[in-house]
Amino acid sequence: MSRIDHGSLDRTGLGTYTNGAEGYLSRLRRAEDGHHHDVVGAYLVRYAQVSKWCEDHRRVDNGCHTFSLAGLAMNAPTSVD
Repeated sequence: MSRIDHGSLDRTGLGTYTNGAEGYLSRLRRAEDGHHHDVVGAYLVRYAQVSKWCEDHRRVDNGCHTFSLAGLAMNAPTSVD
């Protein structure tokens, strides 16, 4: 595994980049500190699922979020938790 010099380039020779992953992990850490306050290991998958949904829909306006969440909640089965 090679190190990336962020001062000189954002891409490796393979056409991949790290900025997306670094941005996601930064938002995940901020959510842990500011929103969740404490992450319990038993529910780590649930935190990751919420974070993934927020990441996938972060450029969608609040009205679409509301309708999407309401539809998902109405069609969701009983939680296993």
